[in-house]
Amino acid sequence: MSDWYFIVEGQTEEEFVKEILRPYLETQQIVIQGVEQVITGKSRTGKYCKGGGKNYELYKNHLINRMKQFKNRENLYFTTMIDLYALPKRFPNSDIYKNETDKYKKVEALESAFKNDINQDNFLPYIQLHEFETLLFSDLDKFKEYYIDEENIDQKISALKNDVKEYDNIELINDSENTAPSKRIEKFFNRYCREKPTAGLYLSLEIGLDKMREKCQHFNEWIEKLLS
Repeated sequence: MSDWYFIVEGQTEEEFVKEILRPYLETQQIVIQGVEQVITGKSRTGKYCKGGGKNYELYKNHLINRMKQFKNRENLYFTTMIDLYALPKRFPNSDIYKNETDKYKKVEALESAFKNDINQDNFLPYIQLHEFETLLFSDLDKFKEYYIDEENIDQKISALKNDVKEYDNIELINDSENTAPSKRIEKFFNRYCREKPTAGLYLSLEIGLDKMREKCQHFNEWIEKLLS
């Protein structure tokens, strides 16, 4: 039995962990004790602002504060779910690996640098290749279930498949400003941007964790580490 605490990038990741990962992990005798979007500051009224941290120090401070808060808890581990795409500024070793062409080598090196910087045995860093939307490319046919009222849905799904036909491995879909997974989806389904948390969760439920693990090597390795 082990307990986990997740610090995630945004609302979509938070819903994914709560509604997709939590039920599965519970069947494996693993309990998720908390899921939080990274705290990015405070408003004038004193309310915390959360999600989409652009500065590495925000993630580091949030993690360390939570670790201190629960320092007396045994068997409590911490992990993250943040995107490689638009990685927060001043992320450890990001300058060293910014031109690395082997994306698996790059993400593993950055996770290692992250772990070393936090310097806690109960911390397992995870960086999503290249962003959450990568997981949705595991089964693009499921888009028909969410966009049921979309005109020319079959043609749009075919066009999206064609858009990434050069990638045998969906985790390697380009991460530029115009060709990242989310940008490709928005090109054919422009509602996705404003409906991202709802659409992302619905599509994830339809696709299923097994298919995502099958299609996404780095993601699956993270799940295996959580289980072990």
